[in-house]
Amino acid sequence: MSYYEFKHPMDDRLTADKWRAMLNSKDVLEQRKTEKLCLLNDT
Repeated sequence: MSYYEFKHPMDDRLTADKWRAMLNSKDVLEQRKTEKLCLLNDT
């Protein structure tokens, strides 16, 4: 199971659509790839 923590303004409530768009953004996808590579290199 993965756990992600991030800062987001309290006055900008994330809807399901906004959340999905954020998770599918290029920056997040690149970060997830990097995390996977780090995990693979640690084994």
